[in-house]
Amino acid sequence: MTLLSKQSLQERWKRLHQRLKDLEADGMLVTNLTSVRYLSGFTGSTGLLLFLPNSRHFISDGRYQEQAHQQVVDFQIHIDTGDAGRAGQGLFGFIQEQGLLDGPYRLAYEADHVSVSRFNDWCELFPNIEWVETTQLVAEVAVIKDDEELVALTEAVRITDLVFEDLKDDLKPGTTEREVAARLAYLLRHHGSEGDSFDPVIASGPRSALPHSSPSDKSLDSGDFVVLDFGARHGGYHADMTRTVCIAEATDRHHEVYSIVLEAQRRGIAAARDNIPASRVDAACRDYITEKGFGEYFLHATGHGVGLEIHTQPRLSRESSDILKANMVVTVEPGIYLPDWGGVRIEDDVLIRADDCIPLNRTTRELLILG
Repeated sequence: MTLLSKQSLQERWKRLHQRLKDLEADGMLVTNLTSVRYLSGFTGSTGLLLFLPNSRHFISDGRYQEQAHQQVVDFQIHIDTGDAGRAGQGLFGFIQEQGLLDGPYRLAYEADHVSVSRFNDWCELFPNIEWVETTQLVAEVAVIKDDEELVALTEAVRITDLVFEDLKDDLKPGTTEREVAARLAYLLRHHGSEGDSFDPVIASGPRSALPHSSPSDKSLDSGDFVVLDFGARHGGYHADMTRTVCIAEATDRHHEVYSIVLEAQRRGIAAARDNIPASRVDAACRDYITEKGFGEYFLHATGHGVGLEIHTQPRLSRESSDILKANMVVTVEPGIYLPDWGGVRIEDDVLIRADDCIPLNRTTRELLILG
């Protein structure tokens, strides 16, 4: 059970409190489990955090009494051992019983993770609270990775590289996409991953033109492009890598399309660094693909942040207003998808630095012809 250091947690709280100060909020109710994990280290499925002017509180139920005391540092821990008579209010009824939110307080909350009905319940339960709506606030705090996060992400990427190396022998004519996916799931566990980072994309032949296609019963055939988009998970952190290989033989057209995507990705990586707009990385990839005549077949954004969730801030797209900062980890993943023929995507997780960025993946990006 990996425990966060007190120093890392304190730095995260410091950044959170600065954002709350900007909002003129006294504190925050944190309900999204990813946010709870980031700010406390708790990995269970039920837990809330309360940041108040002079105290921090962790609230969960009896299933997590021991786990909470093992993982959660420097919070007052409150464990609900029963909810009789609370009319389905659960932990929020428990908070009311304990008098933790008697107020008056002005509290931020994660509006993008709370239903309207739940929010209305809070207003009835806690009449002395003035609620401050926020969206993506904790995600914005978490966008800059600390040393512990970078260690976890680097290990997730290392496992992903190992899995691809072992998977290559299975990429041959006659193997089905589902069989590849099953082998992939085994290899991830075998090499120490906590599981799949997300449902993998295994798409061959014309199906490789579908950017997010799920594995099917289609067999890999000679001359197929195969797009493999997957990642390992370590310490809760997600890797995200895509490689496109060719089965048995490659035509001039295969080489042409692949080389365009590869050069686009190289240009995107070369553009990425501290203090530049994320949209500039997208433009570096997209402008080259457009110049080569395939702009209409680049169907998605160039990348996204990775962390405790597979898609986090920043967004590397044409419309993004995000600015890249040192110690962000983002993907750079241009693609070309030609209907009824096939597609190519090449994706790496890269670490933004002051003057450049470095790919964390070690898997070759050159076209592999396998089987």
